Amino acid sequence: INCGSDRLPLRPAVGDFTTLGPRRFRISYRWTSSGGTLEGSAEAVSWTAPNNPGSYRVTVVVSDEAK
Repeated sequence: INCGSDRLPLRPAVGDFTTLGPRRFRISYRWTSSGGTLEGSAEAVSWTAPNNPGSYRVTVVVSDEAK
């Protein structure tokens, strides 16, 4: 990604709801990256690329309280 900056805002595409899912359960987000730094929480974070060029994976797991 070349966005003219080493910082990229990220949001998952999970529908038109942010804190309550379609079944009215609270939604949680767990972000991980294979390099760089993630800042923020919930559905909106920013990823800052590391100094070393390469390929990096940013993953978000979205879940609700339903069992």
